[in-house]
Amino acid sequence: LPLESPLPDIEWHYASNALWFFFGRNRPCDNMNLRGRPEHTDSITTDGTWHLQLSGCKTWFLKPTPQLKEHLTKQNVATTFWSNESARVRVDCEEGDVLCINTRLWFHSTIIPPQDV
Repeated sequence: LPLESPLPDIEWHYASNALWFFFGRNRPCDNMNLRGRPEHTDSITTDGTWHLQLSGCKTWFLKPTPQLKEHLTKQNVATTFWSNESARVRVDCEEGDVLCINTRLWFHSTIIPPQDV
């Protein structure tokens, strides 16, 4: 992430036994990105979620919530990047990648680009 200083030590506090599967495929003949839900946060009670890209690729667009910005400021993890409200971090996940993120603290949206079957 575009931070001006390293992140403080991260401690994982709680994870549930829930397991969710999301499936999507975007055929190359469509030649357009397949959009997921509009930017949102999730109502989760855990401290994070794991997203394993089993095949193909998926692009995530991330922006911290005001709650997360406040927490980072208190931890002296300041960044001018987030001062622009339209700024997003783009994360391209490919087959075998794992994205660990707290989807309660990060606004997120996704797309699946056209891909071969």
